[in-house]
Amino acid sequence: MAKRFITCAVTGAETTREKCPNLPISPAEIAGRGEAGVRRGRDGADLHVRRADGTPTQDKAIFADAIARIHEACPILV
Repeated sequence: MAKRFITCAVTGAETTREKCPNLPISPAEIAGRGEAGVRRGRDGADLHVRRADGTPTQDKAIFADAIARIHEACPILV
């Protein structure tokens, strides 16, 4: 049987809360969705982060916060 690696992007790259009301925006929300994915068998995460207003960002501090929270919530992904 072939091995599979299952991942998902819990925020997507460009969607908004107007399009998806349950979109996680804060690093805590993103980590929570990552943890839920691991409980359902996901092996990895494709991480996109948002500013507080929901717009996509490449801000290193926001990534660092989200990554730290994901590692705390999902040690299996470390």
